[in-house]
Amino acid sequence: MRILFIYPDLGSFLPRHYQHGLGYLSAVLKQEGHQTSLIYLSQFPSREELREKVREFAPGLIAYSFSSHQFPYIRQISRWLKEDFPQILSIAGGVHASLSPEEVIAEPGIDLICRGEGEQALLELAEALEEDRSFLEIENLWVKWKGEVLKNPLRDLIEDLDQLPFPDRELFNYQEILDEDNQRLSLLVGRGCPFECTYCANQGRKQLYQGKGRYVRLRSVEHLLAEISECEKKYRFRSLDFNDDIFTLNRTWLEEFYQKYPARFNYPFRINVHCGTVDKEIFQKLKELGCEMVRVGVELSLIHI
Repeated sequence: MRILFIYPDLGSFLPRHYQHGLGYLSAVLKQEGHQTSLIYLSQFPSREELREKVREFAPGLIAYSFSSHQFPYIRQISRWLKEDFPQILSIAGGVHASLSPEEVIAEPGIDLICRGEGEQALLELAEALEEDRSFLEIENLWVKWKGEVLKNPLRDLIEDLDQLPFPDRELFNYQEILDEDNQRLSLLVGRGCPFECTYCANQGRKQLYQGKGRYVRLRSVEHLLAEISECEKKYRFRSLDFNDDIFTLNRTWLEEFYQKYPARFNYPFRINVHCGTVDKEIFQKLKELGCEMVRVGVELSLIHI
């Protein structure tokens, strides 16, 4: 099965960036023998340009991933492609589809949506399409069917993140992205955040997954270091950027990282922290390991008097 991802990143002040979610989806699909490709939109395409790229890859499934502010672009693009390729099934995923599913599934260019983690749901969908089997009851999917929307329940969260393959970076032509970003390798340690900042979509995700397993999960230190080693074989990079919301969340995990990271690597790195999860000792240790930048979110509490 050929799966074509379409990812809009219009109006960003950053250079092109790597999207880990799509990387994991593609890696899981490729592991099972499927083919994937990506249209990365840094500017809005013409209809003719888009049509030609889809025709060239000839997918059996088009998968859109987008945030809320990119949804208007997907509205137009999905309508164009549904008119031009009515036989190709389309699915939407990502944070906006997960948290505003009614709005997204109402779009005429979108046939299905995936809510929450998509690795297993998308793989089951691809296999069902390839084998001409029903996909109407796949968990995490909402499906348009005979004038109705079938709303399947969520499956449990992936408990052990080490079971997933390393994310597919070739989907994004990753060396070009590295070169545009000072050869800084982007990494994720885990999934989920325990805090509920009002400006963040995290609280919506937590509510979505209530009762579906442990929300905050970390990969093992060994699994993370193995990914860095794998990237060394494929790419040129000079530093690391851990993109997790809070790198310093788990003290036990940090202690293991303190021991194992410097034994294998000496790359400078950047992290995000929550001010309640750090102290002078942690900062000193991270500095010794090569931490060159710490990013802290600004949090504002409103008190009504």
